[in-house]
Amino acid sequence: MAVDTYALITLAALKTELGITVSTFDTLLEDAINKASDTIESYCRRKLKTRRFYEWHDAGGQTLIRVKNTPITTVYYVGYGTRHAMTVSSTTASDLAVLLVVEESQIRLVRRASNGTETVTTLAFATYNTAGELATAIAATTGYSASVGEDCPAQWIRRVGGRDVKRAACLLEYPDQGDLDAQVDLERGLLDFARATVTIPRQPLSILVEYDGGYTTIPHDLKRATSLLATRYYYGRQRDTGVTSQSIGDFSETIATEGGLDVEVMRLLSPYRRIR
Repeated sequence: MAVDTYALITLAALKTELGITVSTFDTLLEDAINKASDTIESYCRRKLKTRRFYEWHDAGGQTLIRVKNTPITTVYYVGYGTRHAMTVSSTTASDLAVLLVVEESQIRLVRRASNGTETVTTLAFATYNTAGELATAIAATTGYSASVGEDCPAQWIRRVGGRDVKRAACLLEYPDQGDLDAQVDLERGLLDFARATVTIPRQPLSILVEYDGGYTTIPHDLKRATSLLATRYYYGRQRDTGVTSQSIGDFSETIATEGGLDVEVMRLLSPYRRIR
């Protein structure tokens, strides 16, 4: 076990907070940090530590787009339009199904042979960075054929769910037009297209925003909330998780409320929670 890349505090910080100097409990502490960081991001409905994002947004005539993970550090690309990136088809007529799924971070190939045997192959965008590299890898997979139309970054390929390329070839597309004039509010994560000189066709999930979002330096309140929650996870690992409050005489304590978070943690996180 190790502290995740995007954890909100370090192992050293939590050990200092708890006054722990030995390494005996490092694995348990690392697990508590990772769990607390994941819980807090889930509660806040956003990723909090800076990283690269590829978000698809609807084009419905609006002049504002709000990205999910603020603050924005850099906007790299705002794309729209349609360009042929790749064609994927089947090579084995006897197969029952030859499926293609374009997911957030990978392409998934699911081949069901004539005897019902299923073979699943995943091609991660982190490994295959371009449409050309993906096409080569797909063509090398039994039952599939692929050819490149116009090369592009792998992450720019439009998401596709459950296409059976045995029935018909699947044309994968990407947004090739990057000439939108957008004013960017970095802190609030807003892209304003009021001054744009082009008209974007109304279409669901047709605008791609590639950006770095989240905090490069984690705010103190987020660190404090993560430390409190990780501490509770560490010391409470043998406690009955069904108990949400306890009382002794005149003393009462709320252990957990919404999403397993106590009142103090929710107070600290309130300014960072994304409104749906």
